[in-house]
Amino acid sequence: MSSSGKWASALIKPLLLTLVVLPFLYLLSGVRTINADEQALVLRFGKQLAAPLLPGTHYTFPYPVDRVYLYKPSEVKSVVVGITNHRPYPQGIQSASYSGSNVGVEFLAGDESIIELEMNVQYQIKKPAGYLFRTVDADRLVVIACETVLTSEMARSRVDDILTSGRLIMLTKVKIAAQKMLEDMEAGITIIAVNLSRAVPPARVADAFKDVASALEDKDRLINDANGLYSQVIPETRGEAIQITQEALADKNGAIKRAQGEADRFKRTLAELRQTKDAELSVLRLYLESMESIMPNIRKYIIDTDSEQDK
Repeated sequence: MSSSGKWASALIKPLLLTLVVLPFLYLLSGVRTINADEQALVLRFGKQLAAPLLPGTHYTFPYPVDRVYLYKPSEVKSVVVGITNHRPYPQGIQSASYSGSNVGVEFLAGDESIIELEMNVQYQIKKPAGYLFRTVDADRLVVIACETVLTSEMARSRVDDILTSGRLIMLTKVKIAAQKMLEDMEAGITIIAVNLSRAVPPARVADAFKDVASALEDKDRLINDANGLYSQVIPETRGEAIQITQEALADKNGAIKRAQGEADRFKRTLAELRQTKDAELSVLRLYLESMESIMPNIRKYIIDTDSEQDK
């Protein structure tokens, strides 16, 4: 055998081995492991498979037949709205919160006051397809949506309300409106919680705001004290009024019964006197005694009309 034949024979064996091993390795690359906190969507020839891959070991066709996209459905992500780039990143907050259209810490309220706000937003993946294929930067999208709604709500709110009891109402409105905005964009994201991590006046007017906040606290305290006193005094007064009314009714009923008893006794006495020999004289005496008991301190005159007529 010539030297050229020997070289050809030496090249054929590695080439055949390569042709066997490479397809095997290519097919073997389709074996993948999904971690316990992950799931995966599979696109086969660009079409999404109906069921996601759950945690465990799975086989998918290697690229370009299948494309596998991993995501964490139970992971809670956090971003911050209203924070400036020069400040350090809070622990656990994505850097997306600090770039793009973030307006910074100062917001204009409806009463033309300026207040510094930082709002922490937590969200999860609701629809994996929308999150993976329709959202380029989910963190930034959540920041923009919440920031837009927060700016709008602040323009309709008073600073005093944001610093006191109106805060929860505003946060609820922000959460609902931002969630609707994300759903309209089919972002596949659900907002779990919205909280104000910082709500303070600018440093140049901080003292004035502290005075206002203190006055509002005193106002709320006085109102609560007045409501507490009202809640205590009104039932007591109502109880006393009911007691007085019941005693008056008892006195009224007793007086009526006594009057009825006296009237019945008078009628019986009158009937007995009319049966006596000098009925008219007896009746007159009874009448005079009654008038004396009724009007004891009044001077009374008795006129004999019969004698006047005889004259």
